[in-house]
Amino acid sequence: MASVIVYDAIRAKVEADWSDTPVSWPNEAFDPPAGDHWIALEFEGRLWSQESIGGGDPAEERWDENGCIWVHSIAPIGVGERTQRLNATNFINMFRGTEIGAIEFQDCEIAAGGADDDGSWWRITGRIDFVRK
Repeated sequence: MASVIVYDAIRAKVEADWSDTPVSWPNEAFDPPAGDHWIALEFEGRLWSQESIGGGDPAEERWDENGCIWVHSIAPIGVGERTQRLNATNFINMFRGTEIGAIEFQDCEIAAGGADDDGSWWRITGRIDFVRK
C-alpha cells in the first residue's frame, strides 16, 4: 500500500488535471457511468527500501518508498477498446517522467485487456511506477 503522502499527492494532481472521464478511488462510493468509460485506480507501495547503508542510526539512513499506480480504463463490453487505450495513455502521460515534490514517476506500461467477472465491463490496465526519496 502506498503511503498517504503519495496517495494525497496523486489525488491532488488527478483532481486538478484530469477531466476526460470519471475516476473511481479505492474504497469510495462510485456509480459507474451507464454506457460510458471511466478510470479506476489502485495503489501499491513498498515501505521502505533502504538506499544507504553504514550510517549507524537507522533514522539517519535513506529509505525510499517504491510502488505503482494501477490505472484501469473501463468501458462496457462491446464498445471496442481504442478509447480505453487512449484514456489509459492520456492518464499515464499525465505522470510519465514528472515529479511531485520528492515523488518521481518512472516506468509506465499498458497491458492487455480483459473482461470483469460478470462480463459487463472490459478493462485495459496500465501501470505507473514511482519512487519517493
